[in-house]
Amino acid sequence: MDRAGNVYGFQHRLGQAYYHSGLTQLELAARLGASRPTVAHYLNGDSVPDAYALARLGIILDVSTDWLLYGDRGRALEWT
Repeated sequence: MDRAGNVYGFQHRLGQAYYHSGLTQLELAARLGASRPTVAHYLNGDSVPDAYALARLGIILDVSTDWLLYGDRGRALEWT
């Protein structure tokens, strides 16, 4: 959730990182150790990952968890 308390900011940033990763939902799910529907729920904003999955998403998508959660700069992203 973002500082305003809504999941849209997180969902949007996760979608950006996912898009720029070039991975499919199935590939991301496999790397995350989750099911494809779980990944789809994260991307659709239907659910949010727990702390472990959030940390793994950051590593897999090469973005900081701070950026995913709050939009803070974290790691410099060349596509922003």
